[in-house]
Amino acid sequence: MLAWLLLVFAAHSSLGDDFSLERTPHRDTPQRLLEERLLKIDRSLQLLARPSMRSGVGAIGYRSSASDDPNETVEITIRLAEETSIDQVVLVPAIWRDTTLGFRADGFPVAFNISVGCDDDEGHRVASLTSDDNLLPRIAPVVVDIEPQNASWIRVEATQLSRRAWDNRYVLQLSEILVFSGRENVALHQSVESSSSDEWEQGPTQTKIPRRWIHALPHERRGRRAKHGVHQQSRRRCVADAFG
Repeated sequence: MLAWLLLVFAAHSSLGDDFSLERTPHRDTPQRLLEERLLKIDRSLQLLARPSMRSGVGAIGYRSSASDDPNETVEITIRLAEETSIDQVVLVPAIWRDTTLGFRADGFPVAFNISVGCDDDEGHRVASLTSDDNLLPRIAPVVVDIEPQNASWIRVEATQLSRRAWDNRYVLQLSEILVFSGRENVALHQSVESSSSDEWEQGPTQTKIPRRWIHALPHERRGRRAKHGVHQQSRRRCVADAFG
């Protein structure tokens, strides 16, 4: 990463004195000159090496036990520290890089429901995504906007699983789950329960689902829009997630 930053600095330095923003503030620079500078920067950046996951999988915050049944139900429940108003749930896929197909979600659910509730009540369903919503293939997070409401727990129920790449068995894998109240991710560091989890001692467990940060794949926003706000670009540019 340090080497990459040095390369970026070197590229910017090669643009010459006309790149100095102190000498020519943006507000006093004609739009034509700004556009020319932008093109020059873009050309220089294209010459730099780009960091890339060469093979294998990205970070996995949660993995269920593997199954031979795609319709096996897997539940993940996040219990908040207190009853809080929430308005958005984000599911971040674990990413696999296939040598032929490139980046793709691995073990992301084909269909799932989201339910919320307070304390020990049964709760109610606030979103339902099915195979008709064409969630796969994808690499982008699924963003589900819900009506603002108070909740002390959030449950993601996968009702149709997909195959993971390395052994073709059905599994639920997620990098992260985020639950927002306004701009705050209220799921961060909260208690997580699941109906199924990988028993491998060194592998991901249900306690790692909310993390401190989201993995980003620049310039990658593939995926079709579906109901309940799926695939829409989140208004929150910088977020911390709930598995951590």
